[in-house]
Amino acid sequence: MTDLHDAIRALGHEKFVEARDLLIAIVEAHPAWADAWALLGGAHMALAEIDQASAASERAIALAPDGFLPRMKAGELALRLGDIETSEIQFLAAVRATETDTADAVAARQALAIARRASRSGIAHRALLPNVGSVLAGAFRPIRSGSALVNRFRRKRGEREAT
Repeated sequence: MTDLHDAIRALGHEKFVEARDLLIAIVEAHPAWADAWALLGGAHMALAEIDQASAASERAIALAPDGFLPRMKAGELALRLGDIETSEIQFLAAVRATETDTADAVAARQALAIARRASRSGIAHRALLPNVGSVLAGAFRPIRSGSALVNRFRRKRGEREAT
């Protein structure tokens, strides 16, 4: 378990190569651990290793089709790749995988709301996704808990009223 904590800590400190290497060792030792595969997909995604991220994400979902973390990471990957429809499907599955009124449920609903807003924005918005990538990168950095994701989406009241 220490290796997983080290990997999550490395992800949190944006040491993606270190996290990826730790997670590769974890999934080699525990090939049926869906959350480890999902986190590995996130590390690959952060390193722009898209094929490996997709493969790890698919493996995580195959292992735990109703798992929260595999669905969230698959949604993040799809959103970053501009596949808004798939991200919406994945985030909705993540919402369904959580218990009501938990931090994970709130995080999944927030991510779903982002995907739905992007979906309603049409093709003009999708053309701008690469420019919005830095904003999404900050919002979807690997996290240690769902509550950290929620805190990233909260804006101060004054900021909301200004927009």
